[in-house]
Amino acid sequence: MFSFQTTEEFEVEKIMDVHTSKNGKKEYLVRWKGYSSKDDTWEPEDHLTCPDLIEAFNVKLEKIKSVSVKSLRAAPAKTNRLIIQNQRPGGRHSKRNYGNRKSYAENDD
Repeated sequence: MFSFQTTEEFEVEKIMDVHTSKNGKKEYLVRWKGYSSKDDTWEPEDHLTCPDLIEAFNVKLEKIKSVSVKSLRAAPAKTNRLIIQNQRPGGRHSKRNYGNRKSYAENDD
């Protein structure tokens, strides 16, 4: 990690994230040039001397926020349904009593 006692100035490679601190000021998570991600630090905006990187990050952040979550979802696939062509018109028909009924009234022996 970096020590705040040094007067040496480090070069910012990339701004990774932003949040608002308890005192209401913006702090940026900074990736330092020549250092790994484990050396990233949260720095107040007034400690940074890279307004172009801050502006580019803010534009990128606004672009991400403007995209709705619903638009990122994959469109559902169209379901192909089987349609039987030789159906009778007029809705449902029961085959239960279809045809002649058998009658056993004459069989009284």
